Amino acid sequence: MSDGDEACSFNYTALDNSTTHGIVTDVFGGVLALVSGALLALSISVQRYALAHPSPKAMPLLCFRMPRPAVWTVGLVIYILANCLFAYSSTLAPLTLGGTMYTLLLVWNLAFASLLLKERVSRRNALGALFIVIGSIISVFGTPTQAPDDYGVNDITYLAREPAGIAYLCVQLGAGLITALVVLSFEVSLARRKAAADERDPNAIRVLLEPALEPHGSTDRFMAFMYPVSQGLMEGVTQLTVKAITAMGFDCLDKHFPPCCVDSPTLWITVALFSGVGVLTVIWLKLVYARYSVSLAMPIQYGTLQVGAILGGVVFYREFEYMDWWQYVLTFVGLAAIVGGIALGDVAQPQGDLEAKEAAPPASPTAGGSLGAGEPGPPP
Repeated sequence: MSDGDEACSFNYTALDNSTTHGIVTDVFGGVLALVSGALLALSISVQRYALAHPSPKAMPLLCFRMPRPAVWTVGLVIYILANCLFAYSSTLAPLTLGGTMYTLLLVWNLAFASLLLKERVSRRNALGALFIVIGSIISVFGTPTQAPDDYGVNDITYLAREPAGIAYLCVQLGAGLITALVVLSFEVSLARRKAAADERDPNAIRVLLEPALEPHGSTDRFMAFMYPVSQGLMEGVTQLTVKAITAMGFDCLDKHFPPCCVDSPTLWITVALFSGVGVLTVIWLKLVYARYSVSLAMPIQYGTLQVGAILGGVVFYREFEYMDWWQYVLTFVGLAAIVGGIALGDVAQPQGDLEAKEAAPPASPTAGGSLGAGEPGPPP
């Protein structure tokens, strides 16, 4: 066998102790995933603050006054940093463990939404987030410690061609596509509703969030679920692909980029899928958090993401091959708790102090939350 052929051999199908990490490395990866989740919760709060603040030109952020696009960009940079940190953590711990620790961001989310954005967190949303966190913790104890974490290009190709891998990709991508189309069709209907409202009262003062976007009807309540579910499905795809890209990248670097890395379409298809869905994810972030409060949308979004992470680890990355019966029980009990937490989302609650009204912008210094210095900005 030539050096090139040996470099292209499988890690996954010839699993030995060199392809698994120890408990200390798993714990370190889990801690990094936890920190990345906290950063992501902060980024979402900053972006929501930017999108919902009544003053678009001079909103306070810490000791500075910045225009809306600059504040939103700060939130986006934190979001990208959080995802890069999670990408690295995914090479150190199984996806089930890393995704679970990442989902504990919901604890940070409730704190940031209440303290920084002054959102009213309903009991149902708090209970739903608690269910998701409990379900995530239960799932941790079902994580197989012997599951491999080091995947090469040929390993990912093998996993993607297995019936279980094909089925998972079809369901994940198909569900993401369907929910994205539903959201886009609703956006078109919202544009028509806004045009009709402007025609009725062209002199009305409007800020970023329109009154028609509050979940007052059955369709709007359904969409209050659909928006964050769609976002969660997209992030599930990015989480799955970023683990594959990071693992393949480190493996190829370690082997000095042999022909199997350069010539195989698997790496480049995965990069293309990650890039395309990643761009949509950023767009969807703005759609979701311009429409709904952080305390409502984030538990649904990341509950959906966690379901995808657990199933992605168990099914696509074939962690089921290393699980005992009691680990199956814990994993699926945790999944049931997460789904229950998603179902508890209170889509009928008012959207907090940041929602727009068909009236003049509020004069209260804290109308945009408390991320800034508390000084009122000029009217839009």
